[in-house]
Amino acid sequence: MHRISVGVFEELSACGGGPAAVAALVAARRSRTVLLLEHAVRASGDPEARRLWASLHGSSVLDDPGVGAWAVRVASGALGLDDLGLVAIAGAARRGRELGVRLAVPGRVEIPTLGVFEAVGASEVRVRRTPEGVTLSVDGKRALIGRRSELWRPMPVISVAHAGVTASFRFDHWRWAPLPRRVTIGDADVAPWRETLAAGWRVLVEHHPGRAAELAAAVRVLTPLPDPPSGTASLTLADAFGCVFLSLPPNPAETAVTLTHELQHGKLSVLLDLFALTADDRSARYYAPWRTDPRPLPGLLHGTYAHLAVAEFWSHQRLVEPDPTHADTEFARWHRATADAAETLLGTGSLTDLGTTLVRTIRARLAELANTPIPSAAREAAATAARNHRDRFRAEHGQL
Repeated sequence: MHRISVGVFEELSACGGGPAAVAALVAARRSRTVLLLEHAVRASGDPEARRLWASLHGSSVLDDPGVGAWAVRVASGALGLDDLGLVAIAGAARRGRELGVRLAVPGRVEIPTLGVFEAVGASEVRVRRTPEGVTLSVDGKRALIGRRSELWRPMPVISVAHAGVTASFRFDHWRWAPLPRRVTIGDADVAPWRETLAAGWRVLVEHHPGRAAELAAAVRVLTPLPDPPSGTASLTLADAFGCVFLSLPPNPAETAVTLTHELQHGKLSVLLDLFALTADDRSARYYAPWRTDPRPLPGLLHGTYAHLAVAEFWSHQRLVEPDPTHADTEFARWHRATADAAETLLGTGSLTDLGTTLVRTIRARLAELANTPIPSAAREAAATAARNHRDRFRAEHGQL
């Protein structure tokens, strides 16, 4: 059984933890992925599956959010082990080892975490290290993995750096995600994303260095979503720690706060793997000040955890904005909303002892932030927005 220390849990409860806590979460999620795939391979009784699984032992590809989500779907029976060969090819390529596989289902060859080989009806894939570098051969046609060609299209990767702090994000359209609303970006689409991420990264490094360090350690994959009518669309998948789905944010601060918000959802998803934080009550629904639909208890907990980080973000950002009006209002709005949601959680009687500890830690941090000096106009604007949201919710769903 995978464990984390009491100290790490306490830091994570306050939406913090830093790279060390993130490393503990990555290790926990890897343990789950390994257990799920090992069980599936053993249950298959297939010698070829055992060979491919053996080649993956110790491979960093098992930390990939897409591979982790695929493992869950395999374990649930939603998918078979047909793609194990491609995952093994990705692992071998990343370590520069030789491996060959025959595809269970001939078709275009999409190597998880790496890219796409443009071949139709392919049946055999082999990776090997050569003097040129690591090469991929598909039915005898070769491509160098590190170089784009007519045959090989690597997944775009954007690296951002500021003041010596760097992060890299791979853009992946997620062949395994049960999510229809996503888009694929090509070379022509990378420039605006690079500019936006670089600007958001500067905000994080300069004004939220702790969050920047966590993000650099945790988030490795971005999946673009279609642009919403306004603002930014974003989400995470519980089984895909390390990936953020998002539309192109409109400005640097929105980029920074969106990544901060979604990182917290990812962290809590892994904590919920490790610990029972809520009772098994699937019928009860609650009002969430950031949603238009009634939320189950785990959903309300997720939102509360993430919005503590949002409130903290704006409490710092208001100090550096040329015009802090928006940041002041955002802080006031989400601080009050998160405090209300924390009280709702504690009043349900459906948190476990550990869940109660976590929410009380959130409440204590919110109490510290309550001393933030906010102009009355910003508080009034936030209160009006909160009241309007509650009124719209009641008009549609009644009183919860």
